[in-house]
Amino acid sequence: MATQPDGKILVGGFFSRFNGTSHYNLVRLNPDSTVDASFSSAAQTEGSVRAIFVQNDGKILIAGNVRTVNGLPRGSIDRLNPDGTPDGSFDTGTGANSSIWALAVDSAGNIFVGGAFSDFNGIPRSRVAKLTPTGALDLGFDPGDGPNGSVYAIVRADAATGVIIGGNFTSYDGAHAGHIARLNAATGSLDSAFNAGAPGFSGGVRALKFGADGKYYVGGSFQSFNGVQRRVARLNSDGSLDASFAGSTFDGIIYALALQNGKVVVGGGLAFSQPGPLLRLTSSGSLDYTFDVGTGIRTAPANAYDLGIPASVNALAVQADGRVLIGGIFNQYNGTPRVGLARLTDVTLNFTAVSRKVHGADGPFDINLPLTGTPAVECRSGGPGNNYQLVLTFGGPVTFGVAAVTSGSGAVTDVSGSGTNTATINLSGLTSGQTIKVTLSSVSDGTITNDAVVPMSVLIGDVAGNGSVSASDIGQVKSQSGQPVTADNFRSDVTASGGTINASDIGLVKSRSGTQLP
Repeated sequence: MATQPDGKILVGGFFSRFNGTSHYNLVRLNPDSTVDASFSSAAQTEGSVRAIFVQNDGKILIAGNVRTVNGLPRGSIDRLNPDGTPDGSFDTGTGANSSIWALAVDSAGNIFVGGAFSDFNGIPRSRVAKLTPTGALDLGFDPGDGPNGSVYAIVRADAATGVIIGGNFTSYDGAHAGHIARLNAATGSLDSAFNAGAPGFSGGVRALKFGADGKYYVGGSFQSFNGVQRRVARLNSDGSLDASFAGSTFDGIIYALALQNGKVVVGGGLAFSQPGPLLRLTSSGSLDYTFDVGTGIRTAPANAYDLGIPASVNALAVQADGRVLIGGIFNQYNGTPRVGLARLTDVTLNFTAVSRKVHGADGPFDINLPLTGTPAVECRSGGPGNNYQLVLTFGGPVTFGVAAVTSGSGAVTDVSGSGTNTATINLSGLTSGQTIKVTLSSVSDGTITNDAVVPMSVLIGDVAGNGSVSASDIGQVKSQSGQPVTADNFRSDVTASGGTINASDIGLVKSRSGTQLP
């Protein structure tokens, strides 16, 4: 997918209809998702469109398994005028002899292509090539033996920083390259100043983005980078790992990345265990729990597509207004029919959340629950019924619907406060040793309506809040023994009985020693 400055949306893929009307593998939509009738019907391809790039002059590059455009032979790539008609000034000869998966264009209009091809217009070019603005092969850019596997992503094609390629390769022109490399944009030689180390990524790279921070965001089928676990990695400009970006922990293949206001939207498929398979990471790389996709994308029934292909997000784009376009293989989004294409709003309710317990006559004490990053740990006992209470505070009066535990075990017993700026959610059955998400649905402040999602970990006795109960927690409670319960030490009153921290608190923490969050 690609968005245009006028808000129109170009969509490519492997399809023969859009909303019941014939469109072969390429269509342009108006901002409201209706088909743009001004886009030439000649923009029809035989073979799938896997990459789209809108040039500064409005002309449109398309590439993929493109064999013909408007009935004319094409070697996996072509360029269209802004109205969708063929650009007669663009001539690649016979083009690539196999698929092109990725496109990038430098400030001079030169075009970099990557894919599975071995020659371009009859001249050997192993999986990466540079074209002049008219489509001719740039003979000065010679990758030699090039990468020893397919190239799926290309970014940042400029003389100052070269061109970054990612894919299923472990070498480039005979030199080690762990699924990523930076090339000299003029000659195609390997840029030794970009040193991703060895072994580099443990698996293929499928998605690359260049951020405003000058760093590279990488996703694919890998599990680690140079032995450090990462599912999404952020690399510094020299190819080293930015260790401050956590990259989160989840499984599955990542097919697409998009940068949105400092955050990273991630799309993928197969064994992807997160709802979706779609999620968003914060600027530090942790899961962003405010990005709640519900049940995400689905194919229903499961065999709705040929061969039972599982649901996946294969393409992402962020519009100028911050809304996210997702494309892939699906026919539902969060239970609503959407076939292959959907747009998500990015509206955020401003609120804070706490886990509140009354400690006897000493009154309530709150554990603050951050809405992003690592969930806070509720360490206090919920009593025989494992009862807890969440309090959400908004900037003004809100109305809302129902509340539910949408991840983890437990149930909502009641919710109150609609019409005020505070929602109180009472919970029961929250067993220790888990992370839950509680969703308050259809919260409206009169302008924005969205679900409010609160994550929280529950681990009784984890006074330090570090995800495990150990001797240090026992020692911490012992050191407070006999002290009155205050705002400074209430976490040690794990029985939530108030008064003073006592032997009951010590005993409860001891009984939980060795437990930890999964």
